[in-house]
Amino acid sequence: SVVEINGTQYNPVLYWDDVVCTNGHGNTCKGGIVRSKFLSLVAFEKLTTKFSHERDLGLNENLNKLGFDDDASFWYASSFSFGDSDAVIASYLVKNLLILVAAVSVVSWVFVGFEEAISIAICVSSILLSVVGIMKLWGVNISFISFSLLVMAVGLCVDYNAHVAHAFRHADKSLTAYERSERALCSMGLPVLKGGATTLAGTIFLAFSSSNVFRSVFKIMFATVVFGCLYGLVAMPVILPVARKLREATTSYLNNSSKRSESKDTHNSDIAVEHD
Repeated sequence: SVVEINGTQYNPVLYWDDVVCTNGHGNTCKGGIVRSKFLSLVAFEKLTTKFSHERDLGLNENLNKLGFDDDASFWYASSFSFGDSDAVIASYLVKNLLILVAAVSVVSWVFVGFEEAISIAICVSSILLSVVGIMKLWGVNISFISFSLLVMAVGLCVDYNAHVAHAFRHADKSLTAYERSERALCSMGLPVLKGGATTLAGTIFLAFSSSNVFRSVFKIMFATVVFGCLYGLVAMPVILPVARKLREATTSYLNNSSKRSESKDTHNSDIAVEHD
């Protein structure tokens, strides 16, 4: 008979399967059951990944209340796996993107420079936030597909910004920071645009696909290229000279503070000698 618990209908224990007994087998188990599983039909009024995850937690909580409070006893359904993955994928995405941005910053610092690394990290983070915002507007959910695409998008984000930062670093040192930024934009602006255009040309056909997966790939790639070029060619030339000015001002302040501290120590030493 069907049993209803908290609005969910169960048809319990249709059959036992894979019963492992201490002694005997099947219905003649003696000495207790070591391991087994049984099939139960559960009728859901609605089936979404969020509801599936909540029902998974609820069913296993009820199982614990019945005395099966160890990890060896649990409910399982194929839909639960999708609900469980959707429940944790957002936190995993944030964690992985933070790790990637940190790795990009360290590598850029080693091979380009400190202020360039900070500028690249700011632009890459801004691009990723913009892409996630566009995904929300376009109705692209965070799934294992969009998760993989966003992780891959970090490489494209770096590409659009690192070229401009590298050109800024190796520009004529006699120029001011703003002149070096202008020189970097003039030398690398067109190549960055060409790179973005070729990437879009390679993915434009996905926009006409009948598969929602391929259309999602196009949407994420399109947003990555557009925002990558926008931040690389508009924001990066502004951030680089500001970061350079801030570093110069910080270095100058620290040097002046060190000199004032040394001068004060020398003055105190002179006073102590005179007093002696």
